[in-house]
Amino acid sequence: MATQHLVLVPGFFGFVNFGPLIYFAHVRELLESEFRARGCDVRVHRVRTHPVASLRQRARDLRDVIAELPDDGPVHVVGHSTGGLDARLVTSPGVDLGPGEVEVHAARVRSVISVCTPHRGSPLAGHLAGMIGEPLLRSVSILTVLFLRHGKVPAHLALRLARVLVGEGLLPNTPVHVVLQTLEREAADALEQDCKTEDERLSVADFMRELRTEPHLIPQLMPQALDLFNAGVSERPGVRYGSVVARCPAPNLRSQLRVSGGPYEHATHAFLQWLYRRATPLSPDFHVPFDEQQRGAMRAAWGALPTAADNDGMVPTASQVHGRIIHVATADHLDVIGHLHDPNHEPAHHDWISSGSGFGHKSFEALWTDVAGAILEASP
Repeated sequence: MATQHLVLVPGFFGFVNFGPLIYFAHVRELLESEFRARGCDVRVHRVRTHPVASLRQRARDLRDVIAELPDDGPVHVVGHSTGGLDARLVTSPGVDLGPGEVEVHAARVRSVISVCTPHRGSPLAGHLAGMIGEPLLRSVSILTVLFLRHGKVPAHLALRLARVLVGEGLLPNTPVHVVLQTLEREAADALEQDCKTEDERLSVADFMRELRTEPHLIPQLMPQALDLFNAGVSERPGVRYGSVVARCPAPNLRSQLRVSGGPYEHATHAFLQWLYRRATPLSPDFHVPFDEQQRGAMRAAWGALPTAADNDGMVPTASQVHGRIIHVATADHLDVIGHLHDPNHEPAHHDWISSGSGFGHKSFEALWTDVAGAILEASP
């Protein structure tokens, strides 16, 4: 069998490296191990997308990576979150991404696998746009980078975020967006101070600049925008499209009381409650009926089809379904790429948000083993 080229496309945070942080580190490790065990030669490549740039720009970033790959084997694209939309856009026949050839590169792709991708949008996007949503998104992006570097963030910043979201601790006559802007500045200062080298500081500076100057993606993830996207984007003949879908337990006051750990865990669970309530429902106007295979896969895993309220903390579960369902998980949005609670693994897996999903390393291995199998099925 020829060398298989796997291209991993990150979601809207868009970071690949900040010093020791690698977005797909655990995924890459597992996929390489799985392909070796099957006697297959694989090369894993990662796309450095612009964090919150438009889908068209992000698709160009993906196109450019494919264009630079050796021509010694087929290409498979795995996109987490928004990355799945980038992959669908690149492989859509006749797409116009601006300057540069697309067709010759897209023709090499044999499979597109989306993981927790908002194929029909997410209502959460509407809450992350505007005067309050933009500084909130930037603050969360910075705090996420800090956490994934060390498995923790400064507790006072996590607690402040949680208190803002539940409406507590706000000064009289102080608008919420002003409080969030202060939080954003403090989080950015903490990230800059955490940098150990000049290259890291430059990477952080680029990240912050892009977050502020290219906030085009979020409006494009609204269900109304994805309705237009789906009207114009079609599947490429010869490409196998599959999806990984997930949902996490609905957070509430009772689950908040069950949270173990310290201030960070309680703060992130409060944040999850805020996200979860705003990630659904997806209007029936944008819902596409499930086919027999999709219904069977979800019923086998969950015993029933997802409800209108089910989501992974960011994306409605019903919005994640596209093509053949490869794996069904009970997990939150970042559990599925290895940002889960497993401190005994080497390197340690850190839980980005305390969702109580119960998604551990064995579940992670099962998910990505299924992805590897789907890739090999699509290989010539």
